[in-house]
Amino acid sequence: MFTRVCNFFSVFYFFYSYTEGMTLDSVSTPMNNFDNETLLSRLYDGDLEALSAIIDRFQHSLLNFAGRMLSDRDEAEDIVQDTFIKVWNQRSSVTEVTALSAWLYTMTKNACLDVLRKRSRHATESHDPATLAEVVESLPREASAGQSPAFAAEFSATVNGLQQVLDDLPVEQKTAWLLYEVQGASYSEIASIMSISTSSVRGKIYRARLAITEKMAAWK
Repeated sequence: MFTRVCNFFSVFYFFYSYTEGMTLDSVSTPMNNFDNETLLSRLYDGDLEALSAIIDRFQHSLLNFAGRMLSDRDEAEDIVQDTFIKVWNQRSSVTEVTALSAWLYTMTKNACLDVLRKRSRHATESHDPATLAEVVESLPREASAGQSPAFAAEFSATVNGLQQVLDDLPVEQKTAWLLYEVQGASYSEIASIMSISTSSVRGKIYRARLAITEKMAAWK
């Protein structure tokens, strides 16, 4: 699922290492154990290893989030690529960033909203259950070969039903619910990402839960 993202940044990393006159030895110090604040500081200094560590730490969660927002894996991958490019291009302004995670999710969320605004309101989209199952980690990727046809049919219907419920939610409710329930963000973090109050976050999550519970009851 992450092949295009990983391959792109392998080339990106090599190119900048070469153009900046770096050698492989000079950027070989692992930073995966560094905290986010240290990574931001190193990124500000133009350290590509810091960028690589940020990508390793956040690419999976950002791609899952974008995939759920858009119901389109390819568009999600493009957005995550663009997000990390922006991180590098905007490294001189990271002194204004208070939380790396919130900064990344805000950029990703804004890009997703731009895509959603550009989609035609009357466009019909088909959702491949296999693709959705790959994105929704709480469900199995596919019905196992040993399961009965009835189970496979029920699984497919449930996946389609969940996707439809999520797509029918108001975009801010969907965003808040995904950030809280799936990405594990706190109310205050979501408030920062969405530029709303924590009370508004609580309200949106509550209303999203009610809608999901009510509408998914038909699929049980």
